[in-house]
Amino acid sequence: MTHPARESQARRLAAELRLDRIVLDPAPALGPSPLRTALAAWGSIPADCTHQLLVQDDIAAPASLLGLLPAVVERHPDSVLVFYANWDSRNGAMTRLAALAGAAWASAVPEEYTPTLAVVLPAALAREYVSGVSAEGNGTDDEALAAFLRATGRSARVSVPNLVEHLGDESLVGNGIQGIRRSACCLPEPRAADRLAHGWTLDHVEFLPYMRFQLAHLLVDIVQEGRHRREHLRWQDALAAEDQLTRQLSEHAQAGRRTVEYARTAALFGSGFADELWIHCLLIGWQLGRISDRRVAVGLGGGDTAVRRLIRERALATIGPAALPPERRGALTPDERELLTRFAERGVATWRPSVALA
Repeated sequence: MTHPARESQARRLAAELRLDRIVLDPAPALGPSPLRTALAAWGSIPADCTHQLLVQDDIAAPASLLGLLPAVVERHPDSVLVFYANWDSRNGAMTRLAALAGAAWASAVPEEYTPTLAVVLPAALAREYVSGVSAEGNGTDDEALAAFLRATGRSARVSVPNLVEHLGDESLVGNGIQGIRRSACCLPEPRAADRLAHGWTLDHVEFLPYMRFQLAHLLVDIVQEGRHRREHLRWQDALAAEDQLTRQLSEHAQAGRRTVEYARTAALFGSGFADELWIHCLLIGWQLGRISDRRVAVGLGGGDTAVRRLIRERALATIGPAALPPERRGALTPDERELLTRFAERGVATWRPSVALA
């Protein structure tokens, strides 16, 4: 799917990926509308197709992408499959957590937009979506798809690793203010993609650590008087009733301030940022321990592999840059990126050394 302003770019991508058609915004004179264009694309599925892959025009993807999909679709025939998650989104945080836990898929965060740079929908679901969503107004395709999935009791799966990367920092609909928007964990190679047809899915976590506005947060499940809800809270508020947990977190945070990685990060980006990022990484390590304990308890433990270590390294490498202000992310030097990767590695491993990289 594309806009006339990017048609030549879209045609190059379609040729690279061997895609069978391009859908242009059907009413570009009204102003760019990803939702209008997406609905036109989803509405163009041939009658004999079971699934459709839809990609946007500003991505990079492996030439083998189309060939990888049949095995993946066979494994998850009724699922919405997403192959990119923005590195500073909650879906990005869930993707990284799944990557570090060794999963091949992550359930998308239902409260957030559904990433739509590269999506596979079952044809029947796509037709239901097109018939039930209006292209009028100022809606976006990612928010509209998320709302549709929530309303119909469905959720998407995000590939781990992502197979698609977002290119550039321009946007026809005003997203350029977010700066560069990279994948949370991109590894577009067949060895990684093979996992998607066989690996397990990280479905649900009670606490999802994520960063927002350079501050550590948790998406928390709360059950009160038999009713279930999810809240987005600063970590102090989320853990206010957990005295022992908060005390352990504080002890690990104090120890972190004595590390070389912390000192260098604080000098470059400020001690406030270093504190929040360290807390965030500690919480990831703590949650990974909970996931590991749960999987071992049901007999789903497993050894590491070279590919898994590479995926985890890619995930660790985006934790720090994604937490920075948008204007700072694109200006990082290679040495700064390496520092933030090692900072994240050490922080994640501190609470549960068993999840450190081999």
